[in-house]
Amino acid sequence: MKSLFRIFSSLWLTVVLLALSIVLVFFGTLDQVHFGIHETQLRYFESLIAIWHYPMEWPFSDQLYWFRLPMPGGFTLGALLLVNLCCAHFRYFRPSWKKSGIAITHAGVALLLVSGFLVSALQEESQMAIDEGGRSNYSVSHRDNELVLIDRSAPDYDEITSIPQSLLKQEGAIPLPELGLTVNVLDFMTNAGLGTKMQNPNGPAPRANRGAAARMGLFAVEKAPDYSQNAINTTTALVELVGPDGSQGTWLVSNVIDERFPPQTVEIGGKTYELALRFKRTYMPFWLELKDFSHDKYPGTDKPRNFSSDVRILTPGESPQPALIYMNHPLRHGGYTFYQASFGNNDTTTILQVVRNPSWLVPYLAITLVGLGMCIQFLLHLTRFTRSKSASTSAKARPKGPLLIPALCLLTGLLIVARGAKPPAYGSAFDVRSFAELPVQSGGRILPLDSVARNSLRLLSGRQSVRLPEGGKVSAIAWMMELSFNPIAADKMPVFRIDNPQVLGLFGWQQGERKYFSFDDLRPHFQTIVDMSRQVNPEPDLRTAYERQLLKLYNSLNQYDQLARELQPGSGNPDELLLEYGAWERIVGPGRQALALRDQQKPFDEESFKRFDFLAKRYVQLASTGDLGIIPPVTEEGREENDWLNLGEGLLLTLSTDQINPIVEDYGKLTVFWRQGNAEAFNETLAGLHAKLAPATPGGHVAFEEFFNTFEPFYQASVLYVIIFLLAAFGWLFLPRSLLRGAFWLLLLAFAVHTFGLCARMYIQERPPVTNLYSSAIFVGWFAVLLGIVLEWVYRNGIGSFSSGLIGFVTLIIAHNLALNGDTLEMMQAVLDSNFWLATHVVIITVGYSATFLAGMLAIVYVVLRVIRAARRSPPPLPGATDPAAILYRMCYGIICFALLFSFVGTMLGGIWADQSWGRFWGWDPKENGALIIVLWCALMLHARLGRLVGERGFMVLAVFGNIVTVWSWFGTNMLNVGLHSYGFMDKAFFWVLFFGFTQLVFILLGIVVPARKNALTAPALKD
Repeated sequence: MKSLFRIFSSLWLTVVLLALSIVLVFFGTLDQVHFGIHETQLRYFESLIAIWHYPMEWPFSDQLYWFRLPMPGGFTLGALLLVNLCCAHFRYFRPSWKKSGIAITHAGVALLLVSGFLVSALQEESQMAIDEGGRSNYSVSHRDNELVLIDRSAPDYDEITSIPQSLLKQEGAIPLPELGLTVNVLDFMTNAGLGTKMQNPNGPAPRANRGAAARMGLFAVEKAPDYSQNAINTTTALVELVGPDGSQGTWLVSNVIDERFPPQTVEIGGKTYELALRFKRTYMPFWLELKDFSHDKYPGTDKPRNFSSDVRILTPGESPQPALIYMNHPLRHGGYTFYQASFGNNDTTTILQVVRNPSWLVPYLAITLVGLGMCIQFLLHLTRFTRSKSASTSAKARPKGPLLIPALCLLTGLLIVARGAKPPAYGSAFDVRSFAELPVQSGGRILPLDSVARNSLRLLSGRQSVRLPEGGKVSAIAWMMELSFNPIAADKMPVFRIDNPQVLGLFGWQQGERKYFSFDDLRPHFQTIVDMSRQVNPEPDLRTAYERQLLKLYNSLNQYDQLARELQPGSGNPDELLLEYGAWERIVGPGRQALALRDQQKPFDEESFKRFDFLAKRYVQLASTGDLGIIPPVTEEGREENDWLNLGEGLLLTLSTDQINPIVEDYGKLTVFWRQGNAEAFNETLAGLHAKLAPATPGGHVAFEEFFNTFEPFYQASVLYVIIFLLAAFGWLFLPRSLLRGAFWLLLLAFAVHTFGLCARMYIQERPPVTNLYSSAIFVGWFAVLLGIVLEWVYRNGIGSFSSGLIGFVTLIIAHNLALNGDTLEMMQAVLDSNFWLATHVVIITVGYSATFLAGMLAIVYVVLRVIRAARRSPPPLPGATDPAAILYRMCYGIICFALLFSFVGTMLGGIWADQSWGRFWGWDPKENGALIIVLWCALMLHARLGRLVGERGFMVLAVFGNIVTVWSWFGTNMLNVGLHSYGFMDKAFFWVLFFGFTQLVFILLGIVVPARKNALTAPALKD
């Protein structure tokens, strides 16, 4: 018994269970591609045993299709972890205020494991659909079914007898003594295809002899279940009803034979029952009545901003209670929670997610305990470390060195930043910068034309400028001016990037000759592009790289053509645009009168009608395709929604005012004056246009965004990070005091520029720092640099500067490539439109990413120094470091503790947000699973170190592997195309994720095989 207790209380068992949990979550997440989230949850996380099958679409599947990987399921691991936690705590823990944080943390973890079992056993999810003006007192589960017999003989209520799907699956006799009959389930199909003999004479013979199936000649053929996210299986059963008088016939029931069909009825014991297989219903002791459903969109887009349901709660014997259900604000009533989930029927039907979970408060209490315990323990460690470091510093003052080289390093950095902050010289008499600052509306927000030009050019070519074949560059805004005012010249600029050799081969071009092509280059091949794009696989997930590139080219050409007509109609002679506008203004009145007479079948002026009809049709088409809002709203409704009008809509305003809109006219003048080379008139018109638009764009955001674009703070910071990285590296070899100090001073400057860029985005977007994948890369790098500055300030050995420079540069390069997808300041989806949760959960979880990356980088430095030491047979020249390996070990340990704290708190805050948004604290979404793996990995590292299962070298090798874990959570899960956080598959990202993983494995291998210093693998754990 004692030996069994020692096994269950051992830390090696903790580490093994944590490792098995990571394996389970990882393979369960992979299988969500095939089985969806719900089915995978049942197979992996709510099971005793889970089995992973080698996917058929993976490489070498012909040889490895047989491979099966059995592993303990979630219930098994959860129970073992709970037992291990309790036994280990009883064995090792001794009451002490110094360990109070650990005690509270472990109590919270134990409660969290218990809450997982409670939620699995007690939580019920379903949906309620209500039409405007209608009411409902039941919800429906589309994942579960029930066979019902309904007695409608009572005037005030229906008596329903329900048989759950779990019993139907057993395909046996189900006695119902209260009804005096037995239901024999002859066949049950989770998913089936239904057909009739008329449709398919070769199909199987119908097996039902009563009900709708007998009348229609209906048969069912079993199909494989569909596990995709929103799929609904056609569950079907063949049942025989046996009453007191014997068999009442064989019936085919299915959840698609619903209220749209006449009910199937059977008479038993003098009573008539309706027989149906339907989605499982949950009835409530109250009704919800929908007064109004709202579907708010961002102005000028179809992107949802908010969904809300204005309802009344109707309870018998009580007064009606009004309630508003909207995103992130559920309704809790009568033990049920109602969340705004979806909508239907052209925004007249609301769909509410209904959750019943008596234990919903338990996870909240558990994570509060864990978070509190971790914070207490972390602060105790930090206090002790600060005291010891302070004493060490006072005992031995830091050496001083010459300031000339650090000052020169800082001056160089300041010159780089000042050069970037200098306004660009466009070299033109036309006021290009003022044109770049013109406000427009796109993607639901107000932004300068400069941002439109840059975002468009990034989508087309992956660049923010055009490189001309004869040499030189054209800025994005200058390119857009040419495209808008002189399209013949713009059509000769190479702005379309084509990399795929198959796409190039369609046009007779060879890969390697060039990558960028102009509109004129592609013009002879337009029909080929159209024809081939129609043959692209309609399923995005099944498209090849060739099909994706071809479709991107097709969309880019359409976007280019549309952008050319955003500021001028793009038809006729642009030099005569003002004449066209004047003609339109003159013919609107007569044309409108002719149209009215024609509709009344009276004589009308055909010439006036034809001229009016010709221009009106063009402007209507322009209004329907235009994406750029250039005219502030002119109606009261438009002002409330801040919905700007595009050029076509502005021209159609003439129908009601009989005058060309002044802003449309000004853009027409800009076109003509540009083409005439009249810079003075162009600039004067531009100044007047700014004056007209100023009242609609208060606050200065637009002009500041243009400055932000031209300054490019993240590019400036990335240049500085490269210099810092090199200074720190050379500082270890030459002039360590001077170069390392210069690297640190320059790091402070780079961090300030990085911070400015981060704060500028927050000011422009009016959001917290992390809103999408692009901004997460910016923030991950920023916070890792901040931690690196703290490490460098404490240790002054160049490691913090070296790591910060490398991480800062790499993350900004990642961000640069993520920006190629368009506007990085895009508006938020409805469920994400919450600054509170963006500022808490998203920021804190991203801090966890930063910390684990920094720990991994320190571990890589550790491995590299070991390699250098093995090659040189002498210690690396770190200033003031008698044992650099020990210092790196201590740094890495502290950062991992920090990473565990923030990763756990951030993950749990995400659970609370999820609970407030769609009714489940934990939904096993791939992104949630990735965050959980980071938490489990950090916990595994600390427990392995605490139990002395790994020494210095082993701990650092584990920290390097943490980089792979973090990249999987950050990027890998997004590319599974499963769940609420999926951003789609990306070819280049997939390659770079694999490449990064390979490099980390190389460092891990080096860390293992390079000869260790004495006792490195078995070094005693550092004192906490």
